Amino acid sequence: MNPFKHMTLLLSLLGIASLSPATSFGGVIYESAPPSQTDIPFSDLLLNRVPGTAIGPRLTGVRFELLERTQVTRIGGHFIQSPISQTETIFGAVVALEHGTDFPDSTDLSTPDVLGSTSILLPSLSNNVAGSLSLDLKPGWYALVYGSGLFGTEGSGVALGGSSSEANSSYFIGALTIILGNPVDQADQPIQLDFWRTSPSSFSNQRFFVEGTAVPEPSSMTVLTFSVVLTMAFRRAWSNWPIAPPKQ
Repeated sequence: MNPFKHMTLLLSLLGIASLSPATSFGGVIYESAPPSQTDIPFSDLLLNRVPGTAIGPRLTGVRFELLERTQVTRIGGHFIQSPISQTETIFGAVVALEHGTDFPDSTDLSTPDVLGSTSILLPSLSNNVAGSLSLDLKPGWYALVYGSGLFGTEGSGVALGGSSSEANSSYFIGALTIILGNPVDQADQPIQLDFWRTSPSSFSNQRFFVEGTAVPEPSSMTVLTFSVVLTMAFRRAWSNWPIAPPKQ
């Protein structure tokens, strides 16, 4: 092979290697708590044999931080359907945060910080279930938010805990609709509490998770390695190239 063609090919490979980030294998990239026993019946929750947090019109979430660019493919949690629920789906959403104590910008998740949502089918016995979505997230802080009444979902259920809570898990809960007596006509009126707040300690073991693929930036070591290989290959190709004899 002509050494100049050889060099052009290797330069092309080097360019591709330096511009295309290496991709790691997919899987769970964040979990608020490790997996625990599944197939738990709803009766165990009613008898307080296992703890749980209601998932429905009151939204529940957890903050998490990504340290590298990530392609998210699914979000979910350890859930079970409520026996009184008329439908089987809740939603999960990914929300961009500004820092580790931030909340979503809206309680109805209607603001641009909501990056994507998906429907999650609730099981009759507790299990780790998830919904699909595709998001390319930069390093930074985000939140997983779960509930119903938004994004076409009307189901209700319970989020169950993992085997233990991760030390850095930061849970929060959203708006509630409560009934208060009207002081004028004594009629009961629904009052919407429009705020987010940090969850009490009893909420601190629910398992929510993110699945996807971390996409690290190309390292300088990769570029250096290809540069060395390029130099060695070029020298070898040049040394083997035949030199034309002098003209008589």
